Amino acid sequence: MHKIIKMTFAFLAASMLFVAQAAALDDGNGGNGGYMFVVDNAGLLTSPEKEKLTAFLTELNDTKNVQLAVLTVTNPTGDDFYDFAGKYWENLKEKSTNFLNGALLAILNAEGSYKFTIISTKKVSTVFPGEEKNKILKEYFVSSSGQGHDGENILRGTVKMAGIITGDKSLRIGAFLAGEFKDFDAGTQNFTVDSDKLYNWTGSYVVDTKHFLTDEKRIALKQYLMELAEKTGVQVALLTVEPELGTDTQDYAKRQFNKWNLGKNGVDKGALILVRDGTQEFVISTGDVDGGILTDVIRENIIEDILKPVFNGGDKSTCLESAVKNVAGILTGDESIVTVSKKKKEAPLWFFGFMALLVLAAVGYFVFNIVKDKADEKKCKAWLATPGARAWQEWLAEHSSGSSGGKSKKR
Repeated sequence: MHKIIKMTFAFLAASMLFVAQAAALDDGNGGNGGYMFVVDNAGLLTSPEKEKLTAFLTELNDTKNVQLAVLTVTNPTGDDFYDFAGKYWENLKEKSTNFLNGALLAILNAEGSYKFTIISTKKVSTVFPGEEKNKILKEYFVSSSGQGHDGENILRGTVKMAGIITGDKSLRIGAFLAGEFKDFDAGTQNFTVDSDKLYNWTGSYVVDTKHFLTDEKRIALKQYLMELAEKTGVQVALLTVEPELGTDTQDYAKRQFNKWNLGKNGVDKGALILVRDGTQEFVISTGDVDGGILTDVIRENIIEDILKPVFNGGDKSTCLESAVKNVAGILTGDESIVTVSKKKKEAPLWFFGFMALLVLAAVGYFVFNIVKDKADEKKCKAWLATPGARAWQEWLAEHSSGSSGGKSKKR
C-alpha cells in the first residue's frame, strides 16, 4: 500500500511538472507560435547564458527557419524522463505554427544524476541522424556534466547542432559565435580535478590555470582548436598547471592526454601541450600514431625554440599560441602555419671553426713542448762539454764522495 501511494505521488509530481512545462510554451518568449526556445527548470544556465542562447535560437528561427528548443528538468521519478521529453516534443509541434526543421535538446538533472536526449523531426534526421546526435551528447554532455560547465556546454552543443542542421560551417565551430557570444567567455575560468589531480574535460581544448594567456588570446585559441577538431578531426589541447602535481611531468602529461581521450576523433591524431609552472617544464604528449608525425625532434624544437621563452622574458600568449599552431600544422600537414624546423639542429659553422681552432691550439702546444724539450736537451749536452762544466762536475763528485765517508778533509 505504501509503495502504491509513493508511486501515485511520483506520477502526480511528474504530471504537474509536465503541465508546468507545457504552460511555459504560451509565455510568448520565442516568437514561433508562442513556444519558448529555452526552458531551464533545472537551473543549469545562468541568466546571461539563457539570454544569449534565447537570442541565438530566435535569430536561427527568423533567418534560417530552423527551430531548436532546449529543455532542462529535475524530474523526481527519473525513469520517466524519456517519456516526458517525448510528450514535451509532441506539445512543441502542436504549439508551433511551423516546426518542420525542428529539434529538442532535453537534459535531466536529478540530484546530480544526468540524462540526455535529442529528438528531431524526420526532415532534420536526414542531416542529423542518430549517430551525429550521440556524438553531440558524448562530446558536450556525457563526460563533462556536473563539473561546473553545464551552461557553457549547452551553448556549445546547441551551436554545434545548429551548424549541422543548417549546413552552415561557420556555426560548426562548437564554441561561442564570434561577436555575439565572444564576450561571454571572457570571465573567470572554472576547473575541477579528480583524485589523481587530473583535470576533468570541460568541452574546451584550452585550460589555462596559470592565466598565461590574455582573455582575447584564450578565446581565439579555444575557437580555433574547436574548429580544427570539427573540420579535420585533429584534437590539440593546451594545459598550464601548478608545479604541485606530486608526479613526474612526462607521466602526468600522458595520463592527462589519455583522460581527455585526445586523438580519438576519427583520425587518431591528437596532442597535449603541457606547461608546468614553477619547475618550468614542457611536455608535448601524443598518441602512438602521432609519434611518427610529431617526432621527438620536432617536439624538442618546439620546446626549445617556442616554449622555453615563456619563462625567459618572452610574451607568454604569443609563445603558447605559436606552439599550438605549430603542433596543429604538423598534425594536419598545413605547412603555412609551421615555423619550427623538422630536422635535428646542427651546430653552426662558427662552432665547428671554434672547435678546429681548439684542436689546432692543442696540437701546436704539444708540438711546441716536444721541440722545446729537444732544444733544452741539446743545450744541456753542449754546456756539459765546456771546461767549466767539467770542473764543476769534478768538484761536485769530490765533495759528494767526502760526504759519503762521513769525514772532512783537513787542510
